[in-house]
Formats: sequence, structure tokens, C-alpha cells
Amino acid sequence: MFSKVFLWIMSFFTTDQPDPQPNPNPTPDKMDNDSLKLTKNFHIKEFERSVLAAANDINNTAPDHVVSRLKVLCEEVLQPAHDLIGDIVGHDSYYIRITSGYRSEKLNGLVGGSSTSFHRYGAADCELYIKRAENNTLLYEIIKARGVFTELIWEYVEDGALDHPEDMPKWVHVAYDSSQPDRQELKYIH
Repeated sequence: MFSKVFLWIMSFFTTDQPDPQPNPNPTPDKMDNDSLKLTKNFHIKEFERSVLAAANDINNTAPDHVVSRLKVLCEEVLQPAHDLIGDIVGHDSYYIRITSGYRSEKLNGLVGGSSTSFHRYGAADCELYIKRAENNTLLYEIIKARGVFTELIWEYVEDGALDHPEDMPKWVHVAYDSSQPDRQELKYIH
């Protein structure tokens, strides 16, 4: 059990996975998940990738209805945030890394996730890297300012002082469901 937990924890800190490369070919609306691009900067494989799933031989391929929701999340929340950040810092000096996207029922159970977690139906935990340094506060504030989210969570402030300007979330959790007009914003310390 220790090794599974260790792999899961390490999946949040490893950056040796290659950055997704843009696909030069246009993507039809319906393709298999291996080649499905959700928007110009986000690919379905980023949302399905899981070290813990791989270590436990869990199929974490998102079903079509979840892919549709992830596409909307990317179109309405992540891609606009990505583009705004590019306008601020320069388009060649950053990327947004999806650290936890879709979770199959089995994977969600293994991590102790809630059965109603947005991860089951199309959410993303993400990190922003600007010139190889994290700046999740900028990502959080841009998503918050745009106001297009259902759930926005600032997760894990290392020293516990939420209002200290040098603190930043370890990652940003964002979910979007257009059928749920109420927005929920939280600062959560693990």
C-alpha cells in the first residue's frame, strides 16, 4: 500500500512527463481518445494520465460523455485562461500542466475520492509553470476574475497563511458545469 500512495503523491511533483505537443492536423469532432485534441493547447491524454492508475493496471480512459464535458471545460475555462496568461507573460514562456483530470470509478475509489467528485465527470487539477517556475496564484486569479467556473479551489498552502502575498496554491482545482449556475470558491489546506 505504501508504494501505491507514494506513487500517487509523487505524481503531483514529477515534471519529467513531456509537455503535450500541438497537433498540426485538424481533429475531427469524433476520434479515439489517443488522438483527441480538446482545444489548441489541451489534449484528452493530459486528463486521463495517472501514475497511480498505471501502477495498478486501471483503465482510466474517459467515456464519451466525460470527454464532452472535458472539452467544454477546456473551451470555456482552461483555454481562455491559457490565452490570457500568454498575453501577460508571453506565449513561449509558460504552460499549464494538468495534474489530475478524469478519474475512473476504480481510480477514484483508490485515491479515496468522493463519489460525487467532479473528477469523475470532467474536472481538472492544474499547475501553471512560467519559465519553469510555478505561479498557480496567477492561474487561480485569472480563472476567478473571468467567473466561468462551478468549483474553484486553491489547494494546499504550505505555511497555512492564506493572505500572505508570497503564498501560492500547490495546485488549482477547477470544474465547470454549465447546468450548475452557482459558483463555489474555496481555499483549502491539506
